[in-house]
Amino acid sequence: VRASCFKFMVKTLTKDSVTEMMLKAKNKEFDFDATDLVSACVEFLAAKAFQIVKTEGFFKFDSDIILQMCKSDNSVIDEVDLYEAVIKWAKYRIEHDEKYKGKELKEVIAPFMRHIRYTKITPEYLVQQLKPQGYIPTELYLETIEYFAAGSVPPEGKENDELYRERAKMFAGSTILGTSHSYQILKWLGESYMDSDWEVIYKGSRDTFSTTAFHQKCDNKGETITLIQTP
Repeated sequence: VRASCFKFMVKTLTKDSVTEMMLKAKNKEFDFDATDLVSACVEFLAAKAFQIVKTEGFFKFDSDIILQMCKSDNSVIDEVDLYEAVIKWAKYRIEHDEKYKGKELKEVIAPFMRHIRYTKITPEYLVQQLKPQGYIPTELYLETIEYFAAGSVPPEGKENDELYRERAKMFAGSTILGTSHSYQILKWLGESYMDSDWEVIYKGSRDTFSTTAFHQKCDNKGETITLIQTP
């Protein structure tokens, strides 16, 4: 029975319910060991990060959860949206949480700013919009500028450093779609598609670029999105 209840709780998680569920599990408010439930909530939080940061429940997360979201390779979210969400969270905490009252915004967000992947933000936006705010750690800003100056190539031996790693993709399996473009496509499609499970059913580099292969893979599959990369 307990296993069935656990599966049901995980299956019914939504962007609006995961906050309360995770906080209850972390605070041991359930009559069972909620370790696995916390793990399931963390996994869901990462997969739906791009939605959850826009909910009221996001402001209820403690700093550990926000830090985990910033550090995770599995967080599916545009880097600018994550940066802005952290600032909004901090402003809310300063205003509503006694622990943070009287603290400067820069002080509150400092631990999180070190884990934003600035190399995944366009250089124009980085320089024109984010740098003037004064929240980016100087050494990370300089490393990011050097990265762009080198043609978006990480320094030798640092390819796997957090600053240069990609986060999880919304369209897993796609080569041409990064997180930023994926998120923009979902914005165009609308809210009703945000919770859809997407699958790459045809990929030219994998399935050949013939029209026959395309139709064999894509015909009669219901709603699909076709993306073409041009030279």
